[in-house]
Amino acid sequence: MKKFLILFASLFLVGCQSYKELNNSAIVNALGVDMIDGKYIVSIQIINTSKNSDEQNNLKKPIVYTGTGKTLNEALSNINSKSSKVLYLGHLELVIVGETIARNGLSETTDYFIRNNDISKNFTILVANGNTPEEILNVPTPLVNFPSGNILGSVEIYSSISGVSNNIKFLKFVKDLTNPGIEPVMSSIKIIENNNNEKNLQISSLGIFKKDKLLGFLNDEDTKGYNFITDNIKNTNITLITKDKNYISIAINNSKTKIKSQIKDNIPTIIINLSSSMEVKENNGEYDINQIKILTENKIKKMITNTINKIKEEYQSDILGFGNNLYKTKNSYWNNYKNNWNNNYFLDVKTEININLNFNNNFNILNG
Repeated sequence: MKKFLILFASLFLVGCQSYKELNNSAIVNALGVDMIDGKYIVSIQIINTSKNSDEQNNLKKPIVYTGTGKTLNEALSNINSKSSKVLYLGHLELVIVGETIARNGLSETTDYFIRNNDISKNFTILVANGNTPEEILNVPTPLVNFPSGNILGSVEIYSSISGVSNNIKFLKFVKDLTNPGIEPVMSSIKIIENNNNEKNLQISSLGIFKKDKLLGFLNDEDTKGYNFITDNIKNTNITLITKDKNYISIAINNSKTKIKSQIKDNIPTIIINLSSSMEVKENNGEYDINQIKILTENKIKKMITNTINKIKEEYQSDILGFGNNLYKTKNSYWNNYKNNWNNNYFLDVKTEININLNFNNNFNILNG
């Protein structure tokens, strides 16, 4: 009994000690990293537990500290010297990398996060598009205590309902960075201003990488095409324009894409089979159900084709994972042609696109 009481008391004391350590810590929920003149610029956002807020516009100003250093660790140490509390990275949820450091290469940055055992590896990673990470983290957002909460919510919403962004986790980025036959992508974020010069954050389209270096950004249409190919569309909308300049709005739900490959005359063909349900949300044209189905299938097929062509012609980076499919299913071919895949053999890959849509509503009451 005495031993039990001693054990219980020791656990209580450990708990109190952990509480005190946490109470004396600054909980970092978001981090931004960029590089200027060969030095790291690191910005951290700390959870604001203060009850003070602007009652008029319900905006809460985030707490952001910025430091510089020759290394990431040095930059963080410089931030620590400015704070009255010790930085705690165990609850890190979001990392924003600047466009400059992303274009120069993220190998050292990813290496730091992999090696640091105090950091959870399940955070979302975004690339800044036209703004610095520090600027983005300093934008006040409504309803939440910290902008990263608003950012993460926006990423999830856009990826689930629009198909023009992806919630890329750090481990997914590293996996695509190291796996054969595939290059990584990253959703982007930028600051926009309304007519009243108020700043808001917008999740934008995908950044394309080759190895660890950012090459550029896809537009929304091409991002949607990429997500169709890679089976990342949950729900999205397709707008058809009729010959009479009328509009038909289609909701795509439960999309599923399967990729197969075949080799003929030493040239691979990637077969993309996409199936999905569809609903007519608005029908302002004179088309029947079969015509709308064909128009929608053709629109998606054209979108996918344009995306593939753009990625090949402008970036020569296999973010689509065609090479990875060959590595898994046609390994002997892959071993013969894996060298210089992005800049040579990837460009010669042929594609076959099959779209199969099915209606899950009763079309249109007036035009049925």
